[in-house]
Amino acid sequence: MDTEDALADTRVVLVNGARQSGKSTLTTIVAGSREDSAVRSLDRPQILASARDDPNTFVEHPGLLVIDEIQYAPELLLPIKHQVDTDPRPGRFLLTGSARVLGLKSLPDALPGRMETIELWPFSQGELENRVDLFVDSVFRLAGRATWRDGRSRRRRSRVSIPESRLVSSASMRTGWRREEISSGRCWRDSC
Repeated sequence: MDTEDALADTRVVLVNGARQSGKSTLTTIVAGSREDSAVRSLDRPQILASARDDPNTFVEHPGLLVIDEIQYAPELLLPIKHQVDTDPRPGRFLLTGSARVLGLKSLPDALPGRMETIELWPFSQGELENRVDLFVDSVFRLAGRATWRDGRSRRRRSRVSIPESRLVSSASMRTGWRREEISSGRCWRDSC
């Protein structure tokens, strides 16, 4: 599903995915293509404080409002619901959130029927290596064979697909990145 297509027919679009998978970059590009858009990142303490102090005013915007890292201020969900119920035009809100955002207790009650979710996956090993990715095919074809245990496959399985992790030389840091992928509830494509 294309983000622009989702915004064309849905009032609220959530781009959901792991840290560093490109959610903020994608939504900033989408917002930049529209004159009536605004981007508000809840990663910034002052903006987060503003969202928490007055959620109703925070979500008021005549065009597309991008709210980055919505999981930091779930109290915005009901004011967003009110905004899109009052003005049901599609493409009102573009939200980003970590893999944990769908587990927010307030989400199921706030936006049913009003929101479309797009899962943004990190790059696969094939994408990282600029080649066609045939990992799943290989697993089924080579299941149980000794060739699965060669050094290249072992290195590939131990490398996570979050971009910054590729730059880390410390084994303990790579292990931390991998734990984060697993603890977020997702073992990304062929990285685990």
